[in-house]
Amino acid sequence: SYEFITNAISSVSIAIFGLFIAYSFYGSAYSFFQNLDLINSFVKGSSKKYFFDLAKKKIYSWSYNRGYIDIFYTRVFTLGIRGLTELTEFFDKGVIDGITNGVGLASFCIGEEIKYVGGGRISSYLFFFLCYVSMFLFFFLS
Repeated sequence: SYEFITNAISSVSIAIFGLFIAYSFYGSAYSFFQNLDLINSFVKGSSKKYFFDLAKKKIYSWSYNRGYIDIFYTRVFTLGIRGLTELTEFFDKGVIDGITNGVGLASFCIGEEIKYVGGGRISSYLFFFLCYVSMFLFFFLS
């Protein structure tokens, strides 16, 4: 029951604070006491009233635009992630696919050349195969 009361006090106080902010934005422009001219003259003619109205307009504009979080989210996350996606797509299509297609084309060309070099004997095929494998291991792994 103690935890319930502490949780209830914090949530109710936050709700009351929200009601106070809503009243300051949408509440009456004058005092509750409409018949008391003295209090209304202080509320109407105060120089602080202009400052508070200006502050309320700024806060209202900020909260109306959701604190400009949507603009920040769009610029940073949405456009940033799209730019990163375009960069990775360029890298994938240009570099990774280029390497894969280049290896495939090179193996096709080498296979066509080996086809005409070989005399039909297995020993010559094994010799050329071992030469190309050793060149590959020497150049690409060292």
